[in-house]
Amino acid sequence: MRYLPPRANITDPDARFTNYSRPGDDELHPKVVELIHERDRLAGLYAQQYADVQRLADPVHDRQAKLDDDRIAGEALRAGKPMPEPSEAPALAAKRHAAKRQLDGYLDAIVQTRNEIDEHASELAKANREAQAKANEKARADAAKLLEQLLAVVEGNIRARAILDWSAGGQYNPHARILADDVLTARQMDGSIDVRQLLAIATTSVLEEPHA
Repeated sequence: MRYLPPRANITDPDARFTNYSRPGDDELHPKVVELIHERDRLAGLYAQQYADVQRLADPVHDRQAKLDDDRIAGEALRAGKPMPEPSEAPALAAKRHAAKRQLDGYLDAIVQTRNEIDEHASELAKANREAQAKANEKARADAAKLLEQLLAVVEGNIRARAILDWSAGGQYNPHARILADDVLTARQMDGSIDVRQLLAIATTSVLEEPHA
């Protein structure tokens, strides 16, 4: 059975749309690609805005705002004028509020775009499901034919070697086999096995000359 990785990270539903976690642009419908690029643009703006929110949250700005308000108040009192209401601290709070609002807006825009991607992609998946099922059936048939050709080459070579070994006084072993440890290098971190590596290791290992 084909190995499928765990479902998308439910704590970060945006993870499946990032680079290397999605098909290439040339493999997707143009409308889906357009929406993905929009998501990428918004994600970049969100990252910039998040950095701005973090920068404004630094307590150094609070200290500076208080110093400025105190300075303005001191200057007014020295000039015999009424002490003005603080202006820098409220301005800083307003900046923080506006920055956080814009951050939330970008996040909502990303969610809207992501939902549209899912909607279009889901509709395309439903429309292509029958065609893909037929393609799967053809792929299995083609793979079976190619496998028989590959096995004919490998097993034919091993049988010829076995005959030569027996003729030279050795044991007759016409079986194309390798040790299980030989294919463990194809095992991935998540426990799955890469098919390309598995086939390459199996065919090259079994055709290698045994060590003396």
